[in-house]
Amino acid sequence: MANAASQTSYQLQTVSRALETMRLLEGAGSPLSQTEIAAALGEPVPVVFRILHTLENHGFVSRLPDKRYSPKGAAEPDGMGLPLDILKLLAAAGPHGARRSQLASRLDAEPGQVDAALTVLAERKLASVSGQDVWSPGFGLLELARPLLRGSLRTAVRPLMERLRDESGETATLFVTSGRQQVVVDVAASREPLRYELEIGRSFDLPTGAAGKAALAAMADARIREILNEAALPATDQRRIMVEIGRVRETGFATSTGERIEGASAVAASIRDESGRARGVMGLMMPAFRNPPDRLQHLGKVIVSQLGKLRLPEDMGVSEPDGESI
Repeated sequence: MANAASQTSYQLQTVSRALETMRLLEGAGSPLSQTEIAAALGEPVPVVFRILHTLENHGFVSRLPDKRYSPKGAAEPDGMGLPLDILKLLAAAGPHGARRSQLASRLDAEPGQVDAALTVLAERKLASVSGQDVWSPGFGLLELARPLLRGSLRTAVRPLMERLRDESGETATLFVTSGRQQVVVDVAASREPLRYELEIGRSFDLPTGAAGKAALAAMADARIREILNEAALPATDQRRIMVEIGRVRETGFATSTGERIEGASAVAASIRDESGRARGVMGLMMPAFRNPPDRLQHLGKVIVSQLGKLRLPEDMGVSEPDGESI
């Protein structure tokens, strides 16, 4: 009986803490992080994590893209109006994006409503956020805008992608940067029975893979360090990546083997417009067993040579939102 009473008491305490968590979130006026909730309740972060995990699984709270929490449905966006207004503001903000506080101020909306709308947009890849709470349009918009993208980067480089695919026998892929991720926007799949290809819309962290390193190499060092810090990479890994980026800048292309997908190799180079601004990355992806290092080096030189012949206008339709290039 004593054990049963003790278990009942523990369960009641757990329910009580969950209710206190809900009361705290509802009265906060804006989403809270695990650390903020733990400090307010006087509980260890692991305990708060379990409470929030349970509440989220049962639909009582929502976890936002920046890992803060708010009550489920407490500040739902008003239909499609607010999310669409936010997308318009993000598009107008240009490559530097906008913070959620700026969006709330411009739209005269409650912070909780803006958070809820941004969550909806992020879940559908229509908006993306950096570690500094800066929001930009997401590349899920490409799927919606594809019929309108005449004169876009994809249209301009597609013939070259198909030519490289046919000459090398390997899959050609077009990437564009969104925040600190690489997003696949087009694929010319190899015709070989054994091949590697990525789905359009799939995204990867920038620090890994040939395409990621090619994109980083086109950025200013300050932006690269910001991205590596946001990825929480150890100092030794950051130094190694910076050395690799130095080599990419010397040769014009990046290579990788097994960094993203075991057994796959890749080579990639940055695509630039007539002003020299980076607009995206083109790469070839292939099984490692049929592509030794010397062939990767050869394919890298071919890609750099062919991309150098492209003449892309400065007002090309789809560009990297991260702005500053070197």
